[in-house]
Amino acid sequence: MKPVQRPEKFSGAHEERFKDGSLSCTGAFLDGRKTGEWLYFLKDGKLKARGRWRDDLMEGPWIWFRANGQKLQEGSFEGGAQAGLWRRWHANGQLLDEGRYLGGKKKGLWRRWNTDGKLSSEKTHKG
Repeated sequence: MKPVQRPEKFSGAHEERFKDGSLSCTGAFLDGRKTGEWLYFLKDGKLKARGRWRDDLMEGPWIWFRANGQKLQEGSFEGGAQAGLWRRWHANGQLLDEGRYLGGKKKGLWRRWNTDGKLSSEKTHKG
């Protein structure tokens, strides 16, 4: 996510807007660091991403959406690094790939599918 302009040590609700005035994101700061749930929006007002921050680092489950509202990807973070099961989807809604992260690196078996849902590859990552 893009860097946010805010006063140092600011605590409280925060929102940003696109040049046209529409809402870009909303969340909160605690002592100048992103905290709690943040929502990110496309210019048309549709939800782009949702997730939590702790001490300015992405934490826990996150989900991203396409402009049509379908899932683009979902996964979790631990201390700002990708962790656990991650999935991405093709534009047609079929699963694109899935696998696990450990400390921000791919770990173990990753599978990839074609747009028709047919398994196209498998690869094992050492992490």
